[in-house]
Amino acid sequence: MDDATLLALAESRWLLPALLALVIGDAFLVVLPSETLVVALGAVWAATGSPALLPVIVVAAAGAVSGDALCFALGRRIGLDRWRWQRTGRVRHALDRTRGAILTRTAVLVLTARYVPFARIAVNLAAGASGLPLRRFLPLSALAGLAWAVYNVAVGAAVGAVLADAPLLAVGLSIVVAIALGLTIDTLVARSARRRNASRSTPSRRRAGIHTLIRRAPRAPTSKEHLMTATRLEPGTPAPAFTLPDKDGAHVSLADFAGQKVVLYFYPAASTPGCTTQACDFRDNLASLTSAGYTVLGVSKDGPDALQKFAEEEHLPFPLLSDPDLAVHNAYGTYGEKSMYGKTVMGVIRSTFVIDEKGAIEHALYNVKATGHVASLRKKLGLD
Repeated sequence: MDDATLLALAESRWLLPALLALVIGDAFLVVLPSETLVVALGAVWAATGSPALLPVIVVAAAGAVSGDALCFALGRRIGLDRWRWQRTGRVRHALDRTRGAILTRTAVLVLTARYVPFARIAVNLAAGASGLPLRRFLPLSALAGLAWAVYNVAVGAAVGAVLADAPLLAVGLSIVVAIALGLTIDTLVARSARRRNASRSTPSRRRAGIHTLIRRAPRAPTSKEHLMTATRLEPGTPAPAFTLPDKDGAHVSLADFAGQKVVLYFYPAASTPGCTTQACDFRDNLASLTSAGYTVLGVSKDGPDALQKFAEEEHLPFPLLSDPDLAVHNAYGTYGEKSMYGKTVMGVIRSTFVIDEKGAIEHALYNVKATGHVASLRKKLGLD
């Protein structure tokens, strides 16, 4: 290819449609070189003045947003575990790292995932599957797409301006520079993730974080106090506010889901047979629940480490929250007397609450069965 051929391609009427298709396809197939093409066009523009830079940026950003939206819709429709490619390899690893954080660190993930291999598809799928509102996702995707397009064009243009007399060399060198920058970003992200994981696994820090939450929460009543003070919530009453750590140690508040419908369920213990059955039922029905506008949250007295193991073993894509001092259990009336093997004992009462967009209790379901509960809940919600 000589410089004349390169210029002819840059001025082709098919250039922008091809760019749009490539960037959209890159949302699903990470091997498609959409970044390479955008960088190359920036270099060609700086060296030759063609193609016009603004249409390239607009089309690249539009393709990025369109691809994100399609991937988001796919996640909303099928969830995170239906197809084999979602359960294996780097996609599985990326989904496992993303699913627990997408609702609490949405902006950071959407804005940065585009620069990390496999992270873009994982974040977009997880955002759709988690029930994140589209109106919250699209503006972030648009900002991320525009920043991505400008960044890649700028990298190419910087090299093209230096090698204005050699357009072909400018294109090749700009691609090398872009790849080097991408590898640098990948390395920095990986190091940051390792530091965060090491920080979360440090016992003193983990204990300090839990103790901080305990100091802020009211004291859990004694067994005798439970008999006198534990009250059950009724439909129409405001849902008690809370902030709890998830499996990754990130704080999740009910207020984070203001304006959304929430299914909040309390279960006795992670990784036990009944609780595993119930959690997997929620997992398998998550796509249809999120399509109907419901966000699922699970709460137990387990610590974050146990919740992380539970989520990883059962591929649970919804947030699992830790309430070790039972403060939130008490607020919702889900800890008290219950019958177990013919005996009356104190413990967690398996319960589910449906909270409407205004933060009011729509359904308060106590003493539910682990098996078949989600199917019964779907009928109450009019989904079957």
